[in-house]
Amino acid sequence: MLSTINVVLRQAPGQEASVLGIRAAYAMLTAGGFDVRLLCLGDGVYNLLGVPGYPGDLVRRFAAEGGTLHAHDEALDARGLSGAALEPGTEVLDAAAMADLVADAEATTAY
Repeated sequence: MLSTINVVLRQAPGQEASVLGIRAAYAMLTAGGFDVRLLCLGDGVYNLLGVPGYPGDLVRRFAAEGGTLHAHDEALDARGLSGAALEPGTEVLDAAAMADLVADAEATTAY
């Protein structure tokens, strides 16, 4: 039985895939009762910058409901971003720690 699910975001805000990923994460968390982690890699880290409108609101609601936010440190560095600029509570992780989260989950889906 599934209990922990990772949702990987690789697309920037405004891309259909990123919105679908955030919506899926929120639905699995609130309706499915799963422990859901949002793992942001590549341009996906931009989704954690306090984006205005629906996508940003949904990220904040996801976190308020108990979902966890994670950003890849190298993706942030490559884009000149710091952890301080991200949504409150976002955990910045290196590649090994991200891999551990993937290995620890029963399912991982990517958008």
